[in-house]
Amino acid sequence: HPHATPFVQMQYTVLNSAIALCGFYCASLVIDKHWYGRRTCQMVGFLMLFFLNIIIFTNWAMLTDVNASVAAQNWFQAIYYATSFFNQFGPNCTTWLVAGEIFPTEIRAANHGFAATMGKLGAIISSIWILNLSNPKDVFLVSCVWAIAGALITWIFLPDTTGMNLKDLDTFHQHLVEDRLEQYVCEAINPKH
Repeated sequence: HPHATPFVQMQYTVLNSAIALCGFYCASLVIDKHWYGRRTCQMVGFLMLFFLNIIIFTNWAMLTDVNASVAAQNWFQAIYYATSFFNQFGPNCTTWLVAGEIFPTEIRAANHGFAATMGKLGAIISSIWILNLSNPKDVFLVSCVWAIAGALITWIFLPDTTGMNLKDLDTFHQHLVEDRLEQYVCEAINPKH
């Protein structure tokens, strides 16, 4: 709301944080379920971020005009809060969990650290990029682009490790490195992963 006092703005910030926290807890309820899992959770989160941000971007004038109705302003807030929910319900939850599972034990810590570093680097680049945008509306367009890119990368490259034993993954990686993949018979070669 454009005329909100700093105290009211802080209340909205707390509400946004609480909604994001709900997204994290909801993800924790389904992330280990075979019918949902890590890959689906990340895909759904990215796709919802794309759709919600595109709604804000395409309806920017109606939702953010100083003379917009209270209902329009409330819709803007609701959609924005939903992006916070799905950020936590999807990529923010899964990127840390998946990076800790998909690498072989011998290099897991180093690769998890590398993945975390790349995530921080991406956050720095996006923050600088967004700071240099002259129109606040464009922030939502940039968010749309990266959300759909994240969904595509997840769909193409991310294996689903839901329910897998890390020893099976290590055995798979060992067979792969030793060029003996045809001898591997454990769960990691199941098409669902």
